[in-house]
Amino acid sequence: MGKVKTAVLAHFTLDEQVIPLRLETEDGARLKIDRVRDARPAASLKAGASGVRYICDCTAYNDGEEVPVDGLRLFRDDDGWFLE
Repeated sequence: MGKVKTAVLAHFTLDEQVIPLRLETEDGARLKIDRVRDARPAASLKAGASGVRYICDCTAYNDGEEVPVDGLRLFRDDDGWFLE
């Protein structure tokens, strides 16, 4: 599948942590990140890149309905944010 570029709204803390809050995919899907379960340096084997991997529980909004999305794998590297 490769990299799926993603726009992300994130909070940058004073102690240099980056916490993603919301994301929007290239096709216009919007998700609210409810919880970041894990954040660590990791490689994306599918995309062939490495950076910080965030495993997130999210809520997607589809035609007015809230759809839970658990275990979303979001990456941040030098080129920006992407999904695997």
